[in-house]
Amino acid sequence: MHSVIRALERVVRQHEPFPATVMDRHWTVLMTNDAAPRFFDCFIDMAVRTGPRNMLQLIFDPQAMRPFVANWDTVSRSLRLECMFPADDETEARHRQLLAAHSKGHGAGG
Repeated sequence: MHSVIRALERVVRQHEPFPATVMDRHWTVLMTNDAAPRFFDCFIDMAVRTGPRNMLQLIFDPQAMRPFVANWDTVSRSLRLECMFPADDETEARHRQLLAAHSKGHGAGG
């Protein structure tokens, strides 16, 4: 597994100066290059977000990236399709949580 991790680190690093992330099947961020936090900090203060970062939560959260997505309806439909076939209970639970928050009408296009 060590060689896989080293390969991922190299790929992520080679994407500089563009942001790159490695996520697990639950969309939890496992690895980033230096550009990724700089990119997200242009929109939200990542320092105040503690614990593991989850890309779906960052995208759906009206206090995070959601207000900056110009074509929210299209993006949210695409993300729903990505989550439609959950691999396990945790992914399915996260999917239900995000859909419930989205259906409550947070922001435009909600």
